[in-house]
Amino acid sequence: MKDHVHMKFAKALMTILGIWPIKLTGYKLKLYNVYFYISFTYYILYDISQGAMVFITTGNFVETAGNLGVTIIYVINIYKVLICRSEDIKKIIHQIEVKEKLIMEHADEKIKEIYHEHVKSALLSASFYVSLGSIGISLYFITPVVKNIMEIEDEHGFKQKHLIFSSWFPFDSNKHYGLAYIIQFFGGFYGYAYIVYAGAFFFCILKYCIGQIKILQHIFKNLNHYIVKFSEKNPLIEEQSHQLMYTKLCIKEHQHIIE
Repeated sequence: MKDHVHMKFAKALMTILGIWPIKLTGYKLKLYNVYFYISFTYYILYDISQGAMVFITTGNFVETAGNLGVTIIYVINIYKVLICRSEDIKKIIHQIEVKEKLIMEHADEKIKEIYHEHVKSALLSASFYVSLGSIGISLYFITPVVKNIMEIEDEHGFKQKHLIFSSWFPFDSNKHYGLAYIIQFFGGFYGYAYIVYAGAFFFCILKYCIGQIKILQHIFKNLNHYIVKFSEKNPLIEEQSHQLMYTKLCIKEHQHIIE
């Protein structure tokens, strides 16, 4: 069985960002970690350049408010990325993998059916969410290019070139527009990806929890059926099986899902 059937889409997205705890060793793992730290450091520096514009454009309220809003959202992303790479999240991912393996290998067909229904639901919803986000950021990237094409030169032959965001550069962004645009493109991409990809990741985790609750609900509704099956596999009388199945296994599983 392939691992992480439920988290497959989220795994692909988070691997692109270097956040997923991928099972690599040796130089491949080092390269993977180096990629994350370089891209994440680049993103932080880009946030700083945006934050600088809050102080530079103090005379223009609209620009200042816009820069401050984007900067706050992007700074929140830094915290979100650190959460995604935390040991607690890694533990959750591992627990999902272990539980998924148990379901695929030992559960009956009805439980597998419920599980796969939520796998499909998570994939469909997360794909739709990522698609909307991708369309939105694409329009953001294209808008300044369209403005530049439509803009005409003034009487002095000067034309102000538009950028994706308002950012501070240690050089003339109008003169070196291509470089400025590329810097903003990658900064904007990681900002978008940390919002949307991480959002899809957390959404898949929530969908997994809902699926586990639905499975538990199914077991409670058909408790007698599962008590009989449990008794067949264990040398216990029906009353003991009922007590163990209900008071220990089911309640313990419910507490585990909540946790």
